[in-house]
Amino acid sequence: MTISQLSRWCMGLMFVETRSITPDELDRCASEVNKIELRLKRQGWLFGGFAAIGLLVSLQFVLEVSRAKGADLLLTLFSIAAICLVVGGIAGSAGEVVSGSRIRRILFASALAGLGISLSFDGAWTEVLGGCSVVVALIGGNAMLLRQMQERWYTRRLVRSLRLDLLDGLVWHFEREFPTGDEKSPLARHTADILPGSRIALSIDDKAPEDLRILNVTEVGAGGTGSMDAPLDAFEPGAGLESFNLRQRQLTLEEKSELARLLRRDLKGLLARGLITFWAVTAFVSGMDAFVNKHPGELTANSALAGALVVIGLLGRHVVLLRRIRTDLHDGLVVVIRSKDPALEEIAVERLARSGIAWSEFGAPSPWRTKQRPR
Repeated sequence: MTISQLSRWCMGLMFVETRSITPDELDRCASEVNKIELRLKRQGWLFGGFAAIGLLVSLQFVLEVSRAKGADLLLTLFSIAAICLVVGGIAGSAGEVVSGSRIRRILFASALAGLGISLSFDGAWTEVLGGCSVVVALIGGNAMLLRQMQERWYTRRLVRSLRLDLLDGLVWHFEREFPTGDEKSPLARHTADILPGSRIALSIDDKAPEDLRILNVTEVGAGGTGSMDAPLDAFEPGAGLESFNLRQRQLTLEEKSELARLLRRDLKGLLARGLITFWAVTAFVSGMDAFVNKHPGELTANSALAGALVVIGLLGRHVVLLRRIRTDLHDGLVVVIRSKDPALEEIAVERLARSGIAWSEFGAPSPWRTKQRPR
């Protein structure tokens, strides 16, 4: 697929031209880069401190075990892993207290405080408090630590891309006019200016965003509303569609390639969600079973069955939808929906025939096509 066969879109707006960055925009972006780098440096010190603590505690444990006779190597390795998980959970919890949202700050601060109280006092109530705090601070903290490390990696990439954008000094300008239905002002103009590499918005509708905002930019296959279509006699208009004309057209080769890529994207995402959901449910069921029946936690047939049932219940309909999208790819048909009102007949919405997913809306690619993974 060549570039000439693609169209570039952002927020439902079409790419128009490339312009030079202004001095004000350059200064504003440079200031944002400095703030982000300062935040990354503070986070790096936090992670580095906890990593050093984990290393020192693990080293001390290894030295003590090495002096003991008959030390089990496998038990030592598991103990070191447990120490790392404890330190990682506390590090992730502390990271959320420092830079998380308000709800996460309260949650993880309470968990850390609960751990401190349960270790300082004796009593039945401290065991319950300590158990709840351990679940939040260790399991939730490690999950938050992984999220923080992922966000840190993306943010470092963003800073590099932003600095390259500032050196290039180029800006993508997107623009489009939309019908308003107002006789005095029949068209409304919307614009967006973004940096090509980092996808950071410099202005939206000629106004600079208050906060740093990253927008999705996508290149979709040629075709869309306006391509040659034909009457669709096989379909009867459903409820609410009596005032619309239903027509059909074939997907272009470029659109079929794009649809195949989108199908692979959604399939990978579905597999990832299925594995994560299965692991979370089985771990929870095994842990609850071990807590109630007072035995070591282990994977059982019941926990695996529970995980499988939850995955099927939550993701089964997505599997059916992907099968229908695959049929759409094989058939290559798009339903074009136009109003019977002569004043609005040029405004059309396109949907894939079998799955019913929106393919284009008023000439622009649908949000499903422009959805991307984090950069």
